[in-house]
Formats: sequence, C-alpha cells, structure tokens
Amino acid sequence: MLDRKGESIGGARAWRGAQLGGDANWVSVLSAEQTASLYALADGLPANSADWLDVDIHSNTPSALADVLTRASADLSTGKGFVLLRGLSAQDPERLRRAFWIIGNALGKPVMQNAKGEILSVVIDRFAGAERGVDTRGYESNDELRFHCDGGDCIGMSCVRQASEGGTNGLVSLFAIYNQILAKYPQHLEVLQQGYPLYSRKEKGDAQSTKKLGKVQQKRIPVFAWHEDRMSAWLNILLAELASQVSGQAMTAPEAEALACVEAIAEQPEMQLT
Repeated sequence: MLDRKGESIGGARAWRGAQLGGDANWVSVLSAEQTASLYALADGLPANSADWLDVDIHSNTPSALADVLTRASADLSTGKGFVLLRGLSAQDPERLRRAFWIIGNALGKPVMQNAKGEILSVVIDRFAGAERGVDTRGYESNDELRFHCDGGDCIGMSCVRQASEGGTNGLVSLFAIYNQILAKYPQHLEVLQQGYPLYSRKEKGDAQSTKKLGKVQQKRIPVFAWHEDRMSAWLNILLAELASQVSGQAMTAPEAEALACVEAIAEQPEMQLT
C-alpha cells in the first residue's frame, strides 16, 4: 500500500484503541514448546552479558519459535507497529532478562539505550519521587510520561513486577493521529512536516558530561515524512519543548499549536490502547 501526501493512511498502522480494546486477537500467547525453546536459548547464553552480541541467535532458533518471531517482526514493520507476547514467567528476573534479549536480538539489531552503553535497561524510580531535572531519563522515575516515540526502530518492555498502583502503559498510533489532523486540523501539517529541533540529554559517560546541560540538535526532525511512497512518523514532544527551553529560542505560535494538537488527539480515550 502506497502512502501519498494529502491522503489518509490506510491499513493496520492507523489503528485506534477503541477498535482493539475489546479484541484480543492481537495478543500472541507463546505455546509451551515455544517457551521451552526460548528458555533453552536464554540458558545457553554466555555468563558474561558482554559476549551476548557474538551469539548467533538466528541459526539456532527452532522453527516453532522462529515462526512466532517472524510474525512479530512483520507486525512491527508493516502491521500495527506493536506486538504483545505473553507466556513468560517473571519469577526469575535474570532468566527473563536473557529470554528478553533473545526476542529482541531475533527481531533486529540491538542499539544502545543510553550514553552508558546499556542495551537492556532497568525501569525503576531512582529518585524516590523527587523532582526530576531536564537530564533525567523518564524510565528512571515514577513520573507519568507523556506519549512519545523512543529512539531506534522499535523498543521492547517486559514487566518484572507489577506496580502496587499505576504502572499502566498506553499506546497510540501516530498514523491515526495524522489521519485526524488531515481531516480536521490540516493547518498544522506544514509545521509538523517541517519538524522540530530536539534536546539531547546530558548523561554520565557521554561527551557532554563536562557541561551543565545537554545540547540542542539543530537539525529538525519531521513528525511526518515520506520516503519511497511510505510515510514515517516520529515525535517526542518533551524533547522538542526542552530544546526551546534550553536554547532560549521560543517556539513560534504555529509550532506550539501543532504540538498541542497532536497531544490533545493522543489523549483522547478512543485513540489509546492501554
């Protein structure tokens, strides 16, 4: 299916939460055979996680497990853009971490999550509820995070222990948001296609660690872009706002209004899958 400027996006990518909330056919439950195969691969990883990158996952994956991961890969790249896999136990967090690595490495090429070089990071409140600064990563606090895209082509999460309260995850399709903007608020499209400069947080271990703050990337990142008849969508509203704040260069009224429009649509209950 081709994507054309000025036309709505069709297919599974432009889903709305109201369409999926009562339908569980998008959930993949791993069979006992698939789970056993996954654990066998996980248990066979070297003791030192630094050596995991050298392990050939693809040639050693049994066909039953390879099939479900192939379907997951297709859904991520040309389907809904997300996958929910169930069937793994969190009783042994280290074994779950290993199994999670197998899944991620089977789906694509791992990339660093932060300046410390972590590929697998722990989501935990490191600030005991204290107010965060501009350079604190969202997954290091218990703050409610606004809808955003992460770096990389996809990101995975796995629940080790359920929060006593809160801890809900929500998804929204930027393609569905694009369709609604196209239909009702087309005045914002030019700004969103131009994009925004983003703030790069300063982290311990990065090249900017001697400076008080991170840096603002001068290249604008489009929210909606087209290449070879396919539209891509990417946005992190907070990083766009921080870029304006840190640089001292206020957004124009159209830029601020376009971001507010995207967020308002994303916050509509019928758009969200939680």
